[in-house]
Amino acid sequence: MKNSIKGWKDIFSFTFIQGIKAKSIIISTAIMCVIIIAGVPIASLISSKSETKKTSIEEVCIADMTGIKIAKDFDILKNVKNDDETENMYSKIKYTELDSQKLNIDENTGLKDIYKFDKDSKKVYLQITYLEDSFDIEVIYDGKGKLESEDVNNYSDFIKDNFQKILMKNMSVADKDIEIVNSVNTINYCNIDSVKDENNNTDASLNESDDKLNSDKLEDDNSSSNADGKHSKGKYNILYTMLMATLFILTFCGERIAMSIITEKSSKVMEYLMTSIKPMAIVVGKVLANLLIIGVQVGLIAISFITAIFVNISITGEKLPESLRNILSRNNFDSANVLTILVSIILLIGGIILFSLIAALAGASVSKMEEMSEGIKMFTFVLVIGAYIALFVLTSNTYEKASVVKYVTMLVPLTSVFLTPGALLTGYLSAGLGVLALLVMIISNVLLVRFVADVYESMIYYNGTHLKLKDIIGISKQNRNGSKRRAE
Repeated sequence: MKNSIKGWKDIFSFTFIQGIKAKSIIISTAIMCVIIIAGVPIASLISSKSETKKTSIEEVCIADMTGIKIAKDFDILKNVKNDDETENMYSKIKYTELDSQKLNIDENTGLKDIYKFDKDSKKVYLQITYLEDSFDIEVIYDGKGKLESEDVNNYSDFIKDNFQKILMKNMSVADKDIEIVNSVNTINYCNIDSVKDENNNTDASLNESDDKLNSDKLEDDNSSSNADGKHSKGKYNILYTMLMATLFILTFCGERIAMSIITEKSSKVMEYLMTSIKPMAIVVGKVLANLLIIGVQVGLIAISFITAIFVNISITGEKLPESLRNILSRNNFDSANVLTILVSIILLIGGIILFSLIAALAGASVSKMEEMSEGIKMFTFVLVIGAYIALFVLTSNTYEKASVVKYVTMLVPLTSVFLTPGALLTGYLSAGLGVLALLVMIISNVLLVRFVADVYESMIYYNGTHLKLKDIIGISKQNRNGSKRRAE
């Protein structure tokens, strides 16, 4: 193997110098850096000029049906700070506890009979029950009053995100209480006028599973889903951004390698190189050179981002615009640690190497400049198939739940490079499966390197019509049979 890659350093240095000096590299990198440096302050200025978020909710009446007297602890929400340590917009809300014993509840009672609203009301009711090892909170408001559904929806999210603070204050958390504190809690909101005045399936005991008032028919658009909370959306944005960035890098790197080999093979440059350098050394040198070029670009983009933060602070006083703060929130990276970060980086590098080797094969399969599109087509086809499968898993939310499709996509190298790094950082994939995906990637690269080493020399010297995949496999079989005969 050492002899087959002898001379790779010369190819590496030549390719890197030529690549880093290329106008396309310089211009594209400069444009990205300028967009980042200018875009962050502009986004902050736009968001700062937009109307400050306020709430119209003035009073929250709590119907505590849990039996643990949790209503008295809601005042802690007034002290919750925003991410930028400012006072939250719900800090002025007045919390009052209802006497659940005096509520007019029986088997035939509807929500409108239980919860009354004044004209132009700005209050909501919180009905809290504890059923089947989880809390169920119904946020009820008057759709004919002064409150908008979006305002109530945002308040429901606020309660959801901070409900554990209320529980922590209510109880001294011992081992036996951990399960309750970490329970999956359901929080919904509803317009009281959208609920049918039918039997709400509530009896006087309020302790059995049919006590839940959310069994009434609610309008679909008034349901606040836990799975689609703001952190889930932030994690989705991270996964989508990483997928698109990876696709851009692989397209850029792979096409450069393929076009470079096609150009050199169709000219006398390749003939000159073959006199002193082994064909496999060309692949190794070009792949590593392009990896370094990408590393330089990523470094410059990171420097631009840091510069943008300082520029943004000097102009707006903020580090980042709100939209970026939501995406880069620590809650979105709750599973990130040294191991997952390291595995993610190595997976990305392994994926780039894998697709670079495929690009090198695609380039070597073409002998004439006129057939360049045919060579690029083979690489692009493999790349697009992998990206589209990963995109399907992402957009269909399959990545959120355990399924065969999810795990196959996260482990197969052609698709894992797009999703697995982001899934590791955001907690949708365990570190153990991440390490397994990395091992599969390494094994795939080793096997592909052996395959490329077996056929590449024959392909480089080949001058004829465009080689298809079956032709390349045929060359590999011929070379292996020839090696066996020589060994005998």
